[in-house]
Amino acid sequence: MDPTPSEIEFGALPRSAGPRPSVYGDGTFPTYPERFSLLDRSLWKPVSMNRHVIHIYSQLDGMCTSNGACGVMMAERSFRGVSPNDNPILAPEDLYAQHSKWGTGSTLGENLRTLVDSGVQDRDACPREWPVETGKWTESLRAENRMLEFVDLNADFDAVATALQQYRPCLIGVRWPGGGGHAVLATELVRLPKGSPPPGMRVPDAAKAGWAIRGPNSWGEGWGEPPGYTADEYQWLDVNNRGPLAGGWYTLTERQCADFGAYGCWAAGTSV
Repeated sequence: MDPTPSEIEFGALPRSAGPRPSVYGDGTFPTYPERFSLLDRSLWKPVSMNRHVIHIYSQLDGMCTSNGACGVMMAERSFRGVSPNDNPILAPEDLYAQHSKWGTGSTLGENLRTLVDSGVQDRDACPREWPVETGKWTESLRAENRMLEFVDLNADFDAVATALQQYRPCLIGVRWPGGGGHAVLATELVRLPKGSPPPGMRVPDAAKAGWAIRGPNSWGEGWGEPPGYTADEYQWLDVNNRGPLAGGWYTLTERQCADFGAYGCWAAGTSV
């Protein structure tokens, strides 16, 4: 598959300016202790929500966070059994245009607050273009695609793992291997074996054992790894008349997620 795009594709910004990350629980979002307790690592099990990924984006400049935020909402809806007619492909271009300018990138908080406060237009009504004509959309149209709540995971890998095992899709921000701030949707917790990783999965030589998270990137279906669906997921896709996706997935080890504090990570609550 295609190699990693150039640095222009990055776009997640630190959650606050200056050398110190912002405090968690700023009053806008609840934190994980207010919504669930951490699951002890002895009880962790691999879990996959990959079947609930309904689209792989191919982002425009600096829009990774908006792509991932839209992906979180669509995956959360799919998990709840929302019908395809009520779970359209969302337009990250419209979400991004509400809070940022071309090429500037954006924080996870900016995107999540916008999804909670105003919502986002669907792709059919908002062509993939830039600049987006934001004035043509009414608040009522965006309000059809809003999140009711996100949970701040306090930059904690264990909280992300716990959320995934509760079948909550997550939006995470990291310093991507090779440089640059990046944001992605996380839909899978996987235990990497010693020795060679599973077929099709790319992990550093120094990190072939331990826990990792996986999910779809926003660099197109031709990039990255195959989803790695389980047999049950293939059966679910068939029953629901959904074709499997071919690629676009990443794998990030726990060590590669060590800078969660700089960018933040959130779990989905419930959407309208």
